Amino acid sequence: GNEILDYNDQEKVIAYEKFLYESFKDFNHEVLKDSFFIDNGQLKQIEGYNDYDVYVCWYQNEIVASMAINKNVNTSHLLKYDFDISLFQKPYCEGRHFSALGIKKMEAKGLDVIVSFTKYVLNHLRKSYQYVYGTCKKDLLRFYNLIGFREIQMITYKKEERYLLELDLNNSRF
Repeated sequence: GNEILDYNDQEKVIAYEKFLYESFKDFNHEVLKDSFFIDNGQLKQIEGYNDYDVYVCWYQNEIVASMAINKNVNTSHLLKYDFDISLFQKPYCEGRHFSALGIKKMEAKGLDVIVSFTKYVLNHLRKSYQYVYGTCKKDLLRFYNLIGFREIQMITYKKEERYLLELDLNNSRF
């Protein structure tokens, strides 16, 4: 099922951080260490979770998808990049480290689960925001375009092309 992570439940937080580690262990570590540190096979967020809602999708007692949403635009990770923040429309939040790594285990059900999870998250966000901004590297652009994100700027950050993405929640495909 889908839920917002309860930060008081240490078992679930550890499961989430281990899932994050497995999801992002092969990514550019120079970019990752702006926000995370690795501890015992867990990818832990440096700034903690106070400004975040973390949505998780459980399947057979394992996390198969997650998306973290930074609700505080003043602590937005997007500010660390050289993106033109005048492009941002309000009200907005920041989508961070979306992963659907676990759907590989689910075979045919995987696509249905990820669509359901994405709808769940976006419906929650529509209650407070109109726009979601995030970043991705080039090889993930098509995936985010399928959800409805559009790229609005590209920069090179720590030797990696990074794309600024915008999702208008009123005009998303989900």
